[in-house]
Amino acid sequence: MRLFVSIALVLFGVSFAVAWGAPGDEDPPVNPYDSLWQQVRQLLADREFGSAAGLIEDAEDDPEFAPFKKQLVTDRKDLAELQRFATLVNESAAGLKSGATLKQGSSTYTVEKYISDAEGDRLLLKGPNSATAAENSLNELEYHSWIDLTQSKLTTSKEDRYVLGMYLATVEHGNRKDARQALNLASTAGMTVNHWTDRLDAEEKAAAAAKDAKKAVRNDIILGAWRIIIHVPKKPDVIINAIFREAGRTNIKSTWRKSGDGRYVLTLPKGGTARLELDPSGEHLKGKTAKGHKVTGLRQAKPRK
Repeated sequence: MRLFVSIALVLFGVSFAVAWGAPGDEDPPVNPYDSLWQQVRQLLADREFGSAAGLIEDAEDDPEFAPFKKQLVTDRKDLAELQRFATLVNESAAGLKSGATLKQGSSTYTVEKYISDAEGDRLLLKGPNSATAAENSLNELEYHSWIDLTQSKLTTSKEDRYVLGMYLATVEHGNRKDARQALNLASTAGMTVNHWTDRLDAEEKAAAAAKDAKKAVRNDIILGAWRIIIHVPKKPDVIINAIFREAGRTNIKSTWRKSGDGRYVLTLPKGGTARLELDPSGEHLKGKTAKGHKVTGLRQAKPRK
């Protein structure tokens, strides 16, 4: 189902830009450290520990991050430990002899050789049903392969428990239950781990909230077809036949969401937003754009699939 506009496209384009304006219901600004950690977190998920450490080191020299100095010092020490862990992986991979085996998921691969050059560190692996071997960057190995490679090098010391917990807490698709177990063992031995368990708590809370939000919008009363009218002073109204779909989608590549006050926020591709309120009957929408232009909506007949 597609968007239909009842006025000339050129007129729509002019009126649309005026009507929707700039976003007016944005999330609160993220503080500098949280923004930095989002970048660091992605690098850690990709096991790019050196690049992540570089971001932390740069932030330590930036006056903007002065209020977060203590946390940055902790982060720098943590990333040094993760780099140590990556070094152990590299050493173990380099020590593998031709014919050794390495599990990747449920399959067992045969190692032909270890390669290290300007392109990076990698293993030449042959799959169980493959006639030829293929190069695999160490960072591309299944996350548990890193644990297998370091099994003989890691001890039960609090430091090694800690680095293993950090690794499992950051690596993409890692086992967060095992991460907690390793961190708890490190904590019992005297390591401070609360900043990592807090991050795991926040991650799990966000995942649960996203799941609940997705479930809620599947049955939201706003779902369906709407005739939306944007009233622009001294210009023709912009009339849009829009369809609100599950999971915050629409038929026009825009998004919608329900805000904390029970209203709806509609965001369109050009970046504008409107806050809309649904009346108790569920048949009428009313609200305003970010620039204050009045918006009304009338529910239409159920669209054909």
